[in-house]
Amino acid sequence: MTVTSAIRQSSTIASTATTESVVKKLQGWRPRFFMLMTLFIAASSITVGVLGWRLTLNAAKKNISGLVEQIENLISDRVSAYMLDESVRLTDFVDMQKELFRTNQLSASTPERKNKTMRQMLILLNHHLDISVDIFYVTVPEGEVNGYTYTVNGTLQLWDQKGLTLSTYNCDGNGYALGAPVSVTTDEGNKTPQMPGNNHTLDYGIGGMSGTNLNYSDPNSTGMSKIRPWGGRIFKTSVGIAINEVTNEKVIVGADLSMGFLAKQLSDISNTIPTPLFVGVIGAVSGRMLASSPAINLLSADKTRMLDAWELDSIHVLDFSSYLNETYGTQMGYLAKVQNLAADLNAMQEDGGSRFSYRNVGGVDWILKVKSIIYGGKALLLLTYMDLQAFQKQVQETSDRTGYAMLGIILAFVTAGCLFAIVITRQLDVVARQIDMLKNLKFSEVLDKESGVKKRSFVFELAKLQEAFHEMVTVFAKTLKTNQSARPCL
Repeated sequence: MTVTSAIRQSSTIASTATTESVVKKLQGWRPRFFMLMTLFIAASSITVGVLGWRLTLNAAKKNISGLVEQIENLISDRVSAYMLDESVRLTDFVDMQKELFRTNQLSASTPERKNKTMRQMLILLNHHLDISVDIFYVTVPEGEVNGYTYTVNGTLQLWDQKGLTLSTYNCDGNGYALGAPVSVTTDEGNKTPQMPGNNHTLDYGIGGMSGTNLNYSDPNSTGMSKIRPWGGRIFKTSVGIAINEVTNEKVIVGADLSMGFLAKQLSDISNTIPTPLFVGVIGAVSGRMLASSPAINLLSADKTRMLDAWELDSIHVLDFSSYLNETYGTQMGYLAKVQNLAADLNAMQEDGGSRFSYRNVGGVDWILKVKSIIYGGKALLLLTYMDLQAFQKQVQETSDRTGYAMLGIILAFVTAGCLFAIVITRQLDVVARQIDMLKNLKFSEVLDKESGVKKRSFVFELAKLQEAFHEMVTVFAKTLKTNQSARPCL
């Protein structure tokens, strides 16, 4: 045998011996109790936590479109409810004025009664500023308007008309004119409802420019105007005829609801939604935007004309025009398509139907909901755009935060479980050490109160085991001592 062969044989024998030694150690190895407990708690926490988290995330991702549509339904329902409620409240406000005139509590039959009536009307207006920005009455058939209004900047103004000349004054808080009028307009028109000038009786009558179409032969006639601009704001007017039972005066009483109220409501709703949102209300008759959030300029530079859709600085309104083209083609004009859409939606259900459409606006995916609303007898279209990608991103961010929280909870459970397992293991070690000492007949150490009583486990079963072992050792020690005492006698 050569030296090389001998070395190889020695290496093989050594390797075999090492392998056998490792195998024997592995076969004799037993895991510690706290290790088993830690692994069990960790496996259970991770499985349940991660599985639940991932299932929830996957379910949310699959239903994102449905969630967005449900949110848009809630938004449109809230806006619809607000508009219908405001319409009813405005009508009730006008009905209150009608009743006051009818029962002679308000009257303009004499200068003294007129002044008193104006003060009372101002009190009514101040109590209903959440409904209307003005209050007025119009004499029939003269068509002279008298009343109060608050301007955009909150200034109280008085309307005082004589003949076809309307004078507007700034007022103090009590409704008294301050100095000369801030504006005086005289407009004779051509004495027809289509060109009434300052004859408001013609304007509010059948065929008038306002669209209220009051029937003066009907003492209970009421009406809602078209939505139109005036004084830098967009209004909808509610009017009604009242006949004084004492003086036989016939007047038109009315109040205006500013679309600024609606714009504020849309803004309040949008602020509650964390994802980008566009909400707008379009008149189905005019095709013009009445209010929106985010707010966009809806009036011409001189504030006398509402802008058409193609004049608005809004990518969402532009996309809505594209939606109409895709739905109804390009042969019809914009207004005809808006009216067709409103008719189609109204045909879906009595209180107005709705449609959803997936849109790409500015390279971003949005979901559009179009809903028809009947407001004051006129059809309106409510547009709701919600950013789908932003909603998806928010779901993912929420999921990430949930994942981190879940990880923290898992680590807390595992740490607590590990500490518990270590405590139990140490208490079992107390019994194991006592058994080792008992093998060496160290009864005094086993029965020592410090190790036998004070270190007793707080776990009921372990405490009973330690107590039973302690009693067994005590009995065994006494028996052994008795046997040793009896041997000399033998």
